[in-house]
Amino acid sequence: MKRLLRGKICNDLVLSLMFLGGMLFWPSCEMFDGIIMDSENVGSAYYTFTGETIASFLRSNPDFSEFCQALDTTGVIDLLSTYGTYTCFTPNNDAMRAYYADSGATSMKTFLAANPSRFRILQEMCFYQLIETPNADTQKAYMTTDFPEGRIGDKNMMARYIEVSFATMLETGYIMVDNRARILLRDQELHNGVIHVIDQVLVPSNFLLPELISGDGRYKLFSKALYATGISDKLLLYKDDNYKQPKGFLGRDGKNTNATPDERLYGFTAFVEPDSIYLLNGVDTTLEALTAYAKSVYDPVYPQYAGITDITDPNNSLNRFVAYHLVEFAAARNELMYFNVHTEPADHTASWRDEPIELPVMEYYSTMAPYNMVEISRYAILNNETTFNVVLADDGKTPLRYISMLPGSTNCLNGYCHPIDGILVYDQDVVNTVLNKRLRIDAYSCCPEMMTKRLRPLERSSSMGDVEMYYPTGFLKNFIYNDDDTKMYNPKISNGSVQYQGGMFYVYGECDFTHNLPPIPAGTWEIRIGTKFRGYGIYQLYVDGLPVGIPLDLGWGKQAEYLESALGFVIDQHETYQGQEAWPELRRNGLPNDNDKDMRNRGWMKFPDAFTMVGSANSSREDRKSCRRILGRYYFNEGIQHTIRVKLVGENRNGEGVNNPGAYRYFGYDFLEFMPTSQLETENIY
Repeated sequence: MKRLLRGKICNDLVLSLMFLGGMLFWPSCEMFDGIIMDSENVGSAYYTFTGETIASFLRSNPDFSEFCQALDTTGVIDLLSTYGTYTCFTPNNDAMRAYYADSGATSMKTFLAANPSRFRILQEMCFYQLIETPNADTQKAYMTTDFPEGRIGDKNMMARYIEVSFATMLETGYIMVDNRARILLRDQELHNGVIHVIDQVLVPSNFLLPELISGDGRYKLFSKALYATGISDKLLLYKDDNYKQPKGFLGRDGKNTNATPDERLYGFTAFVEPDSIYLLNGVDTTLEALTAYAKSVYDPVYPQYAGITDITDPNNSLNRFVAYHLVEFAAARNELMYFNVHTEPADHTASWRDEPIELPVMEYYSTMAPYNMVEISRYAILNNETTFNVVLADDGKTPLRYISMLPGSTNCLNGYCHPIDGILVYDQDVVNTVLNKRLRIDAYSCCPEMMTKRLRPLERSSSMGDVEMYYPTGFLKNFIYNDDDTKMYNPKISNGSVQYQGGMFYVYGECDFTHNLPPIPAGTWEIRIGTKFRGYGIYQLYVDGLPVGIPLDLGWGKQAEYLESALGFVIDQHETYQGQEAWPELRRNGLPNDNDKDMRNRGWMKFPDAFTMVGSANSSREDRKSCRRILGRYYFNEGIQHTIRVKLVGENRNGEGVNNPGAYRYFGYDFLEFMPTSQLETENIY
């Protein structure tokens, strides 16, 4: 049964997160200055360094005596005296005194004397300031040069993530941590880690998302609407208690046990306008004014629902307005898009182009508003900031309207709240312009469970989600396994691989799954799947339950001649022009060439020229084992759940992989494309 959490999460839940080296520490009795309290065995030393450790540094600096006393009292100091790799956010004495004062205490002694349970709270606070780098391959503490704009890769020792922001650094000179503390002194390297001195104690928020928003004075109007519409009640989920991690899950070879998610979490992210943004746009900060504004936007888009006055109805304009600000996964500001170098705009200036071009990186997510999507992008012309629903002029280059994030993101137990600098709506411009073009949607972005659990890779590192994982039946709500032997797997990224937005699913076993598609706007679209010709097996594809053509034999990639004869695939020919490597004119001007047209007649397209192979300057278009299969042209109705189904129906040609079909036979499910049929004649190769 799903766990529905209302109000603050009790301390017991937070305490249950406390692990150190995989061991749970049990209390023993200790006396501090006449106060009896629980103490913890916080770990044993491997050996003690003779050089300066974090512990010795703190003990020798009076500016940190308060924090050092807390570490000593709770026993956490022992960790920082020994072998390990730690990133320590160190509160100065003023920060510690302010921390005690928040509880009405004047010192650690009076803080502990008020309630014996505060010893554990104090110990949790100490752990919260520490990140241990457990990966033996990296064993590297986080310098400020390693910080992302957003969530740090490794959890702290309270199993929570710490947020970093550089957004106000030019203005203030400070890096912000958890939107609360300023780093006063950074990158103090010591024998077993690094110290960053901060002016506020880092304290976790145990709120759920509605409380986080309502407790932030910047969002008073949105908070009123969130609760008035009842949408706040939909944001109270945290953990699926029904989910049980499979034990002994067999992977592709049918023999070895493979990793599966340890838990299934619910998460939410809100993109919210501060009250000041409403005022700048002429919207008074009253619920009546926001209701009228929402009606002016949504009634033209949904005239059939204009008469609904019940604001708790999902089709009511105010309800839609609020829900469009929400997605059903928890993501820090650096986790909304893939950041690996092979999709960075700089890579689209390769030497084989006559003129450098800058291609935006885009992603599309379903919102909590019925059948509405939001586009999130990074444009070079907009300084590669994270932007929402960019409307361009007819030249395709000049931005007419867009929304971006403001500094000051906050997080809680089940989500994130990101402030934005404009009013986010699903209006006619979004319908007619933003979403009326080729929509390329990564398969991983359709999986909120991966996003929340940080299992979608953001770049090529284990700390950023690049892990191998099998997803058991029922874990991914948008992928239904029609055969329980379906093994949906995300592999690690490797050099030379071609994977849009950083990853793709390999589907092993008796592959038979149905993908509930995202809410593509109403209209006629050509649908394509990005897949591979190295997985073997013969698969039947279906759209909305109806079969698409004859089954696909994915064994063609074994030999180049199969691709040429069956698909007409010919790699673009290089030329040398004035001593420089170049391409034929049809490649340089971004238009399809004769080979592209021949492949389209056979139902295929090369991969797009918008990104490169991992670790290479070669375009994904050149990979002869990666192609887009054209499924056909379909009319989409809003309000209908459209689907794609992939079913294994036979072994590959010539018996390839038959002796070990589990190891060789898989369906590669990388991305989907939806192209308006009215724009097919002008489509480019990107």
